[in-house]
Amino acid sequence: IVKTGPVKTIPTAGVRVVFSVETCDGDPVPDLLEQGTLDLLNDETGKPFGSEGDAAPSVGEAKDFSFYTILVLDLSYSVVNNGSLESELDGAISLVQQLVEQPEDARQKHNVALYVFGSTSQSELLQNFTKDHAQLYAQLEALKSDPGKGSTNLYGAYMTGLGLVEAQGLSEEKVLRSMVLMTDGTHETGDADELEGQSLAALNATSVDVYAIGLAGDYDEAKLQVLASASDNFLLAEDATQLV
Repeated sequence: IVKTGPVKTIPTAGVRVVFSVETCDGDPVPDLLEQGTLDLLNDETGKPFGSEGDAAPSVGEAKDFSFYTILVLDLSYSVVNNGSLESELDGAISLVQQLVEQPEDARQKHNVALYVFGSTSQSELLQNFTKDHAQLYAQLEALKSDPGKGSTNLYGAYMTGLGLVEAQGLSEEKVLRSMVLMTDGTHETGDADELEGQSLAALNATSVDVYAIGLAGDYDEAKLQVLASASDNFLLAEDATQLV
């Protein structure tokens, strides 16, 4: 699977395209040029570039690429009162293990941030983007004793999380950004319809991969599902322990 990035015209008559290659399971393929022959095909002719007398392409490996992921975690009173808090945080810890601690190739470790939300006044960026998995674990473990952060400003947290991750890696050559939202409730502060519209507009304007995970709770599944950037990015955990 090939994903293309920025395209730049280079004098004279050159075109520079940034791309990445993934397995069918979505895992990035590192050190691509060491895997064997790489052919770049012309979509119009079905033949490799350079096979019809034109100049053969020069392929180099980008050294400047990175991954940014923000976890947006619902810590409203309902999450605490229905007993979902610890399982939600264990799920987040499991995700940090997979994205930050476990990759053997340091280049594939994600920069992860933690944004926690409840009411507007109690929502905050708890941990800025970091590859320090121990620091992320410590913050998540400490949240297990949190008494709850009020009602649910779902759409406010959604748009804030998107803005935070979109601002990362702007000067880097190849950046993949994602947001994982975990919530058990509906929006409870402000004009829900207007804020939902703003959130969906922000989603349509972004290239961030957005995952929406619904915990068992009192919410409209359809309204949460549309907050994911693809249908496969919506997950429903009927039992919070499924998050791990």
